[in-house]
Amino acid sequence: MIIKICLIVIALALSILVMLITIAFFNAKRFIKKINLAISNMNNQFEQTRSEALDLIQNTKRITSEIKTNINSSKSLVDNTNQLLNSFNHIALSLRQISDTFTSNIENKVTSTKVNQHEKTSDVINWASATLDIWKKWKT
Repeated sequence: MIIKICLIVIALALSILVMLITIAFFNAKRFIKKINLAISNMNNQFEQTRSEALDLIQNTKRITSEIKTNINSSKSLVDNTNQLLNSFNHIALSLRQISDTFTSNIENKVTSTKVNQHEKTSDVINWASATLDIWKKWKT
């Protein structure tokens, strides 16, 4: 009878052990599912972060390209502006030369006119003097 009781106790102990092992396996299975879900969520977040990082890199490359294009355009604009300023400076120099030439010509004409007027005045005075001399001689 002791053997039967021992066998029953052993059977009960084995049954309880099998039940505890089964519960432990179910708990381990649930724990592994939670870990798998957490790893899956982390993987999705990593994928989303990677995708956003790639988009950010592409946008950065695009912006960099646009900045380079704008810099090249502004260099061209500066070059064109410098050429325009050089043209204006050349025009101003040409106008200054024309003005100097015009002024010089006017001064020459004024001087020449003054000389001509001076000569004419001298001629008039000489004629008046000659006329007075003739009148004096004729009067006497």
